[in-house]
Amino acid sequence: MIRHRKLFVTSLVVCWLASSGLSRGALLTDFSGSFALYRACVGTHPTSLCFAMFFDPQQVLEGQVTAFIEADEEASGGPRFGSLPIVFNESFYSVGLVNTTITDLGTRQRIESQVMFNAAMDRPLPPGPVTIFSYEVGDLDPFLNLGTVQLGFFFQPGDFITLLDDVTNERTTISHDELPPVFLRLEGAIPEPSGFVTAIGCCIGCWVLGIRFAIRRKKEGKRKEKGVRTIYLTGVEWIASLSACRVHFARLTMV
Repeated sequence: MIRHRKLFVTSLVVCWLASSGLSRGALLTDFSGSFALYRACVGTHPTSLCFAMFFDPQQVLEGQVTAFIEADEEASGGPRFGSLPIVFNESFYSVGLVNTTITDLGTRQRIESQVMFNAAMDRPLPPGPVTIFSYEVGDLDPFLNLGTVQLGFFFQPGDFITLLDDVTNERTTISHDELPPVFLRLEGAIPEPSGFVTAIGCCIGCWVLGIRFAIRRKKEGKRKEKGVRTIYLTGVEWIASLSACRVHFARLTMV
């Protein structure tokens, strides 16, 4: 009885989705495991920070998908994305870049890459979502307006997905016009601190350094030469400490 009830509820859900105008691709595919990170670069880029996206569908045998990132251009008006993107094989799939284009949109830039992937045929597909590949692009202007970055995967002409039913071993190929786009949220980004947070960090830094300065003056005496040296050393420490406070409070505001 319980099994029949589950089948009945599942049928109702599928019928409701179909009546809502969703395509066959939207009903058959599941890309919910895909995600994006702002992280230290894994590959070789002319920068240390990168946009990284992970394509994570379920029961996919092979296919081609287009990865995209759109962001504000560099503050000086130069390119935002460093060198060509790199794709990494995250499982037993073979992956490769088909082509890459970078488009200037005025104050923003967009990079797109078609990525092809195929599963190894000598082993069955693993159950559940599997990270097929990661797509990494260098950021030439780190932390610039990360909140306005748009990124994800979509399917243009030539892209497709082939699914494999692990019970019947039946293959189903879905064309680009039946597949929904996958928009991602950039995680791991550390934004610039607000003016209020920066002011608090500066006050704490100055207060700590004032105490250190007083203790050092008391220990070293009041001789002028040592006093000059102490002020010099404290000035260097003051700059370093304010930078450390700024980074620390930026991390406290991490999204």
